Amino acid sequence: MLFVAGTEIYKIIKMDYNTGQGFLALFYLKSYNFLMKKLLPVLFILLLASCGGPDNEPEASDGVESTEHRIFITKATTDGAMTGGSGSDGLAKADDICISSANAAGLTRTYKAVIGTFDTRANQRIIITGAIYTIAGTTKTEVADSSATFWSASTTNLSNPINRDEDGTYVTNAEAWTGSSEEGAGTDDDCLDWTDNSAGQSGEYGDNDSVNATWIESGTPASCNNSKHLYCISQ
Repeated sequence: MLFVAGTEIYKIIKMDYNTGQGFLALFYLKSYNFLMKKLLPVLFILLLASCGGPDNEPEASDGVESTEHRIFITKATTDGAMTGGSGSDGLAKADDICISSANAAGLTRTYKAVIGTFDTRANQRIIITGAIYTIAGTTKTEVADSSATFWSASTTNLSNPINRDEDGTYVTNAEAWTGSSEEGAGTDDDCLDWTDNSAGQSGEYGDNDSVNATWIESGTPASCNNSKHLYCISQ
């Protein structure tokens, strides 16, 4: 007999029933049907599991699930020109500071700074698909349950402040450059698109201990020669 299991096509070679091989052929045929009915579904499921089925989700990382976000305030500080970062402009340098901070802490996701300019709003350049958490060891603490909550500081408080750095260490009484209004929109106070560290320019910042609108907009912009932290969120 010749079996082509991949297409469930088979061919039984002619047998001499007078010698009893007809019984053997019938036995083979019934065995084949049994195996195809019982084993093929199992093999198909195993194949999906090994190759990654359509319902497989990306693995969790950095202490949060695939659709969630980790946020931290940097251990390091920078002036209004994002000194210490690399990139073609101020926002790119801010992102680079976040990425470097995350990498140094052994984090694996890509991070962006929660910061904007007059022309590039923070709430447009950052993608949020789920809840946002700070992480300390194995403990997750919710900061916001969604993008809508995160960017609604004027009407909705954060669940908890952004008070953990990239290592999970507690941080208090710190300020972070944001260049943003309480809704994540741009402001004129952006240290010339985060390229200027002179005392003559100003930048908006937030208070990391706050859960109301001042976490992102203090309302009293600081001179760009000051050094402040950055908020960084996973993407």
